[in-house]
Amino acid sequence: MARQLHAHLNPASLPDRAALQQALDALKLGLKIDGPWSPEGPAGYLPFTVMGEDAGVYLAMEHDQPPPQALAPEGSALTARLGLRWGGDAREQLTAVAVTAALAANFGAVVVDPDQNTLRPADALLRQARTLRDENF
Repeated sequence: MARQLHAHLNPASLPDRAALQQALDALKLGLKIDGPWSPEGPAGYLPFTVMGEDAGVYLAMEHDQPPPQALAPEGSALTARLGLRWGGDAREQLTAVAVTAALAANFGAVVVDPDQNTLRPADALLRQARTLRDENF
């Protein structure tokens, strides 16, 4: 299974910390941002708390990286790519999947599994996040 997802966004749609946390709260997965949300900053690890336990993902923002042409919505301005990577821990996977679900559902992100070169719709990501939560907590 892939351990990375790419969220392609319009750079103007990148949420601030409060807006992303609000979107995550709406998913009801028990996920809290536990560090400074700065996708425009240098690549690095962003800590989260999921169901009261430590988790996190590695974030890297790249500009001028639209989704693969076959997967891009026509006429889109999705030129920013937020890469999310995680290790083998289910809490980290839940975090990455939930963050991308929130970005897709609330901020117009197109989420791509780069290993499979497939789209990951918000509803499928949310189902996966709920399954990960239910199986591991």
